[in-house]
Amino acid sequence: METILNTALLSVFLTGYYTPLVPIQKYIIDKIVRFIVKYNLLWLQSLVTILTCAKCLAFTLCLILTLNLYSAIISSILALFIKYLIEYVTNEEM
Repeated sequence: METILNTALLSVFLTGYYTPLVPIQKYIIDKIVRFIVKYNLLWLQSLVTILTCAKCLAFTLCLILTLNLYSAIISSILALFIKYLIEYVTNEEM
């Protein structure tokens, strides 16, 4: 259970809520996209999705770490819930 929560939190943290990492993330994604377009490697476009989506990153990390599909699905759902919770709390329309 600890691995599930850790991967969900890490994925939300890495995909945009830690602002010092955003320029690095944009640089890496830009380089990957240029590489994909230059060499016409369209099968690598899922790599960009994994690096920019919190639930996709949580699913992939948890699947690699635990080798358990159910844990990866729960981690993905938890990352999505955490992301929406942070967006709801930081919404300034209240």
